Amino acid sequence: MKKKSDIDVDAFWTRLESLVRERETTLSAVQTKMKLGGSYLFVIKNRNSIPSLDVVNRLADALDTTIDYLVKGTGLPIKSENVLEETILKKYRSDYEFHKAVNIILENKTLVDVIIATTR
Repeated sequence: MKKKSDIDVDAFWTRLESLVRERETTLSAVQTKMKLGGSYLFVIKNRNSIPSLDVVNRLADALDTTIDYLVKGTGLPIKSENVLEETILKKYRSDYEFHKAVNIILENKTLVDVIIATTR
């Protein structure tokens, strides 16, 4: 486990790559969305380092997550309701589970409520 101050660099990149897969995109596409030139993120990753706070903030925005989740792994990897809804719709494809999840979203329940209700 390589660390830069108190940040676990390997865990940072693992979380980032996991989010990229979950969002069904690529690191190159995220980098393009962020308007980063060349292979900036790949160079930083290969140096076993973490990007600047500005770039981490832009990564969090591009992946609709929080800086806390990317850097420390705390909290949920989802920042907005849209991503929550997309995640639920991808996971629960049957009509029954879909309607159950939609009703929970409409009732403004928490992510935990949605997961508990749709796994019963």
